[in-house]
Amino acid sequence: MVLIPYIISTFCLWILLSAIALNFYFSKKNAVVKEKKSIVETGSMLAFFMVTVLLVYLKIGALELNEKVDFALAVLGTILIVAGTGINVAGRLALKENWGNQIRIYEHHTLVESGVYRYIRHPLYSSTILMMYGFSFLFTNPIVFLLNTIIFFPFMVYRAKQEDAMLAIVFPDTFSKYKSKTGLFIPKLKKEAE
Repeated sequence: MVLIPYIISTFCLWILLSAIALNFYFSKKNAVVKEKKSIVETGSMLAFFMVTVLLVYLKIGALELNEKVDFALAVLGTILIVAGTGINVAGRLALKENWGNQIRIYEHHTLVESGVYRYIRHPLYSSTILMMYGFSFLFTNPIVFLLNTIIFFPFMVYRAKQEDAMLAIVFPDTFSKYKSKTGLFIPKLKKEAE
C-alpha cells in the first residue's frame, strides 16, 4: 500500500491536535458567565479516538481486501479525513474565542453565524465524525466504522443538542432564526420559512 494516505492522515491529525491546543490556550482568557458540564468533552472524545487508534494499530477488526479495493478505500478515507480537517479548522477559526471544552457562555459571547457556521451549527462535531469514518475506510476497519456509528455519532448528537439548548436560552430570538436556516451536522437542503 502506498504510504501517502497515511502521511496525509497523520499530518491532518497534527493540524487538528494543534488547533485544539490553541483553543485551550485562548479559552483560558475568557470569563465564563454560564456553564454546563458534559460527559462529552475533549477528554472523552480523545479517549474514544485513542481506542480506535489502538484497534487500528493492533489490526483488530481490520479486513484484508484485494489491492484495488484497499486503494479505493484508502483514497476515500483520506478524502474524508482531509475534508473533516478542513471543516474543523474552518469552524475553529470562525468560532474563535467562543470555543469551550465544556458547554460555556462567555462574558462577550456571540452567536457565530459566519463561515462554515452559515450552513451547519456544529461543524467541529460533524467534521470529527467525518474524520472517524475516513479512518475506518483508510484502515479498512468495520469495527471503527461501527463504533463511530453506534457510540461516537450519538454522543455528538447529545452534546450538540445540549449546546443548542443553552444557545436558545442565551440568544432566544437570533438562535431560533439561525436554527431554522442551518442543519445540525449537515447543511439543510430546504430552508424553513421565516
